[in-house]
Amino acid sequence: MAIMINDSSRYAAAAAGRALSLAMRAGALADEIDALHRDICAARDEPVHWAGLRCDTASGWMRQAGTQLHDTAGHLGRIAAAMKPGACAVPWGVCPEHGNTLTSTGGHSWCRVTGCGRQWDYDRAGLPCIEPARWTVTDKHSHACVMCDGHALDARKRLKDARAGLGEGFA
Repeated sequence: MAIMINDSSRYAAAAAGRALSLAMRAGALADEIDALHRDICAARDEPVHWAGLRCDTASGWMRQAGTQLHDTAGHLGRIAAAMKPGACAVPWGVCPEHGNTLTSTGGHSWCRVTGCGRQWDYDRAGLPCIEPARWTVTDKHSHACVMCDGHALDARKRLKDARAGLGEGFA
């Protein structure tokens, strides 16, 4: 199982690199389209000017594609980190101090606990947890899972008869 996780982590990291490379290429293409548009606008003939009307739209699409690919690279990077050995095994994020208290909208997340103030510039609740596993939580059926502080706190509150103990080998 650990080999599969390492392979998955490497794949996600490699895909993040590809997405970032494509994002940079999309930005460079948008710059080239802008240069073409400037050249067309500099032409003396009115019909040539009209021919360049769609360049702004094309440049905007390329910039939007670059932004989306950059965000994709960020998500894949977080997924790769979550798949590394020693990471929390829960496939969604939490506030590291307060547990399952996140709200997310528009690609941003924050903890709802008054005074916490933690916020993230991505949908933390919608991605695998990237916090380090420190606890082994066992449910009433003796199923065990390694979890971070926030997930262990939440599991103790929500799972009847759950037991949490510092995991072996965790700091």
